[in-house]
Amino acid sequence: MKKKSFIYNAAILVLSAIISKLIGAFFKIPLTNILGGNGMAYFSCAYSIFMPVYALSVTGLPVAVAKLISEANAKYNYQKISEIKSASFKIFISAGFIFTFIVIALSYPFCKYIANLTFAWPSVVMIAPTIIISCITSVYRGYYEGLNDMYPTAISQIIESVVKIISGLLFSHKSFEFLNSNPETVKKIAFFFNISSSKNEIIYSISSAAAISGITLSSFIGMLFMISKPKSDKPIIKTKKSHNKNLYKSLIKIALPVSAGSLITSLTTLSDLTTITYSIEKIIEKSPDFFAFLNINRNETAGFIYGSFTGLAITVFNLVPSVVNMFGKSIFPLISEAKALNNHNKIRKSIEKALLTSAFLAIPSGLGIAFLSKEILTFLFKEKVYEILISYKSLSILGIGVIFLSLSTTVFSMLQATGRNDIPLKAMLLGTIIKVIGNIILVPIPEININGAAISTTISYIVIFILSMLLLLKESKMKITKNIKYCTVIILYSSLMCGLTAKIAYNILSNFLSYKINLLLSIVFGGFIYLIFIVTISYFDKSAVKSIKNSYFLKNSIEK
Repeated sequence: MKKKSFIYNAAILVLSAIISKLIGAFFKIPLTNILGGNGMAYFSCAYSIFMPVYALSVTGLPVAVAKLISEANAKYNYQKISEIKSASFKIFISAGFIFTFIVIALSYPFCKYIANLTFAWPSVVMIAPTIIISCITSVYRGYYEGLNDMYPTAISQIIESVVKIISGLLFSHKSFEFLNSNPETVKKIAFFFNISSSKNEIIYSISSAAAISGITLSSFIGMLFMISKPKSDKPIIKTKKSHNKNLYKSLIKIALPVSAGSLITSLTTLSDLTTITYSIEKIIEKSPDFFAFLNINRNETAGFIYGSFTGLAITVFNLVPSVVNMFGKSIFPLISEAKALNNHNKIRKSIEKALLTSAFLAIPSGLGIAFLSKEILTFLFKEKVYEILISYKSLSILGIGVIFLSLSTTVFSMLQATGRNDIPLKAMLLGTIIKVIGNIILVPIPEININGAAISTTISYIVIFILSMLLLLKESKMKITKNIKYCTVIILYSSLMCGLTAKIAYNILSNFLSYKINLLLSIVFGGFIYLIFIVTISYFDKSAVKSIKNSYFLKNSIEK
């Protein structure tokens, strides 16, 4: 099978990620506009409970399968490839069934007694089947990615995103519309379930669960695509299955550290759920009128603030890292093969290329978010005035966090490819501890409140990146050259000019244009200045700019 280059695979995955994330944004953004802070509290609570289980049962699976298959493929051992695929199905589908049952069984007591958001439990139940569905899908994704074929993953992601936006928004909107126009139905639901609560809580709970049912449906359709992919697209592999215990151990050995790292990452969102609502309640107890401007029921204030933070600020915060992560994912098979063949030169080249590419995208994006946080949220959620007031400062702080989270995800992929799955786990564990402590200390301070969660998140990812980067350099026996440092300085300086230009342009154009056109033009102006500065600097140092160019779309391959 012809080996595809890093740039080729990156282009496929980045394109699919951009499409998927744009579609995802068009799901989360209008969903937030439907549900508001209260409804997004239920939606985010369900995800916060679901994601740790999903991470433990699913996340490490495609990494484990891709790594073992890429190593076998490097040696043209097609028999072992077949054995790996068969063994992975047996292990992880069984785990998927178990974890799906656990989530359903514990949904109500967890939401009621731990999360303090009882009405989130229908959403948790609706999303639980995604675990077993994703286990099946992930085996196929890991299989194809290990063979350097990124098309199935890319196409399935797009399919899932399209189905999610159509079904999720449709189900949620229709549920919300129907229940609002039929108050008698809401009363009957309350009577049937013996619920003594406000009408809004019931409506938001059902509408949130309806939206999540669309997500589960999208996962199922994505799984069907992976299963039905024509066999003619696969390499010819012997069908004899004779895997042994060592193969099962290898899959689990690789998957568990990755899953544990992802579990720790998802626990940060779970810690937000528990620490934010608890800390906001402490502020309300000390200063009952502090959040009076929100003009909502006091009992709903903590949930509203949590839902605003996760529904607005965190939604925008997660967009850039999810796209940049595709570069790390696409470099994974190349580094795994180079490691198997003991090709240290190729490992170093791959690392340099991926890091500069990630920096080229992450730094201007993160600074742009920091400079234009309020403008971005107004563009996306104009009608949610109180939610924007709650979250725009947090998003500005998280803009810096975007940079370090994006770079960290790339570094993690490279560490996993070199066989050091333990390093991301240790780094994320330290970051999670920092974040939890930061939330507990900062959020209860009235003047900081929800911004404390953004500060602790940003600090945690700075520490995570520094630690994991140092260990990657040590593991790969690589040093940061002067040229890499200079390229990073060029990108950073150009990104600052980009952000400042966009902010100044917005302020000037606000006197003449609508806020929507204004923001789009300001971003275009900022991006133009970013490229102009990089091109201009090439006049003084062409070798540095050549390194930047070589780190993304202009090279066909790292190594012919």
